[in-house]
Amino acid sequence: MRGSSILILLIIVGLTQGAPDYTDLQSLVIDVDVQGALRLAPLSDRARILNVTTDLYFHPIDDGGTNVLSLTTTPTALQIDDKIRYIWERPTETRLSYTANARVKTTPTQTRVGTKAPFPIPASSIPIELRPYLSPTTLADYEDPAITNLAWELSAGEDDLYTVVNKLATWVHDNVKYDLSTTTVSASIKASQVLRDRAGVCDELTNLFIALTRAIGIPARFISGLAYTNSDEFLNPWGAHGWAEVYFPGTGWVAFDPTFGQYGWVDASHIKLKESQDASEPSTKVQWTGTDTDLSLEALDLDARVIEIGPRIPASIALSIEPSHERVRIGSHNSILVITENPKTFYQSVAVRIANTQGVDVMGAREQVLSLAPGQSKAVTFIVHVDPDLDPQFQYTFPILVTTERGQNASTVFFADSRSEQRTSASISINATTTHTSSISCAAIPVRIRAPNPVLIECVINTLTGKGELCAGTQCVGVFGTTPQKARLRIKDTDPGEKTISITLKDEEGSRNAIARYIIADVSTLRIEANVTPDVGFDQTATLRILLSQTSVSIPQRIVVSLHSPTVNAEYPIDTFIGSHRLDISIPGKHLAVGENTLRVVAEWQDENGAHHITETHVRTTLASVTLWQSIQIALERLGNWILTWVG
Repeated sequence: MRGSSILILLIIVGLTQGAPDYTDLQSLVIDVDVQGALRLAPLSDRARILNVTTDLYFHPIDDGGTNVLSLTTTPTALQIDDKIRYIWERPTETRLSYTANARVKTTPTQTRVGTKAPFPIPASSIPIELRPYLSPTTLADYEDPAITNLAWELSAGEDDLYTVVNKLATWVHDNVKYDLSTTTVSASIKASQVLRDRAGVCDELTNLFIALTRAIGIPARFISGLAYTNSDEFLNPWGAHGWAEVYFPGTGWVAFDPTFGQYGWVDASHIKLKESQDASEPSTKVQWTGTDTDLSLEALDLDARVIEIGPRIPASIALSIEPSHERVRIGSHNSILVITENPKTFYQSVAVRIANTQGVDVMGAREQVLSLAPGQSKAVTFIVHVDPDLDPQFQYTFPILVTTERGQNASTVFFADSRSEQRTSASISINATTTHTSSISCAAIPVRIRAPNPVLIECVINTLTGKGELCAGTQCVGVFGTTPQKARLRIKDTDPGEKTISITLKDEEGSRNAIARYIIADVSTLRIEANVTPDVGFDQTATLRILLSQTSVSIPQRIVVSLHSPTVNAEYPIDTFIGSHRLDISIPGKHLAVGENTLRVVAEWQDENGAHHITETHVRTTLASVTLWQSIQIALERLGNWILTWVG
């Protein structure tokens, strides 16, 4: 059958319709259920519980792509700032359950970055209240040199913030395996360990991404929420998920999900529940007053159901595709050129994926991610190899399909037979982007230093001609020999604050520059001020206003404010803050003693080394104009509380 004209059409593999895919939808209406419970275990016959307060932080919030249409709670609860507060007074049950049921309308979250933001970010462009999102944490531990060095290596030679963040997120997505086996660990794994293991789940991939951004002075925060996946690894397609938001000066917070491969946006299945520094912050906090009782929390149960599906997103990226050669010999290579164009007035990232085609192998990665400035075009190339064992008596048609993460696609075909020209991979022109390696990258090790310790700057020198000199200000060291090599500089700096220093490498070819960022830390301190309504009646309420002010560069951690008097004792945990924080406490007059009351207000906190600190102040208020019956009520209330305390 020599010279046969029989044509065989090969098929694209893996395009069967499976579970729903919500990545390319303009909107969803979703019912969200959050259920929790806590158990009370009496430890003796004298066990007493006066009250229990549970603050739920995991609930849908109005922000960006999430619009809360309705919210109901059981039992009836209070909405206070970012939490829902459930209160039980003298509960008799041993299991206290609570729910939050919401209906939300979601849209893809895409904060539009319309203009180029410079990298590195000037310190003056970052508001002081965002400083916590630059700091290392237990999980986002970027003080590990491996994280800092990788971040500077990936960002080397770049001056566009969007491009840098896109490269960091893409690296995590491509190089860290999503591994459910890590969920057997009782707590999230540190970013440094995730980097070493190259494996983790969504919150751990996100913590590593956040650590990489903060290591080079880019604020980022952790987002806890719900998201949908059609992966066969999960019994329930809706589950808890973590992604990140990155701060762009002049624009605001921009979403990046390194697990799902969504950069600069997240799809409509992402339901935002909580913002935090990293994945370690709790979803629920509990306070209770009682004696001889143990309290434990059950894990939250999260679920979601799609009620309404919106229309599909119009194409936002222009795609075109063509083969390098329309016809090749069986066993040859060919290249597939894909042109992407961003017609919008804002930055976009696009992940271009090539589908499987029977009889063709893709050489290298099947997905390539590009960041596109407004109006910009870029090309990517995929190299394919035709199966050499195909029957030479036939000619073959290979359909080639490329898709994006938002459901766009483009297709072409090429042909193979036994008579066309043989093409090797070396003979094919590849228009792919090459990786640039900077001649020098530097980082402080560690990034956070406690004065008067010296600042240690470590630089990796990749190219060096002859002898050279590495300098930071007036501090210089000589360098010579083979590359790559490491060189270190020691700098004296005792002034607290965040610093960026320029490092210069000079050799026979000229000079090259790098920067390093470090923080001179001090002991975290707080100042406490308080004032209270000076006079109050039995049926009135005194307002105690407390102002906490940060008086150090370092940020106080695990802050607790407590109130003490003969009749009132209470504790109030305070979330980490920058600058100042105001706390208003209402004190019913009937809870005070007749006459003048001295209120002792105490603030306790820990510094970054875990050391405990305390400061306090005193204010006075007077309970006046009290009737005889009101005095009896006050006395009975105090007697009851004393008996409960004595029995306990």
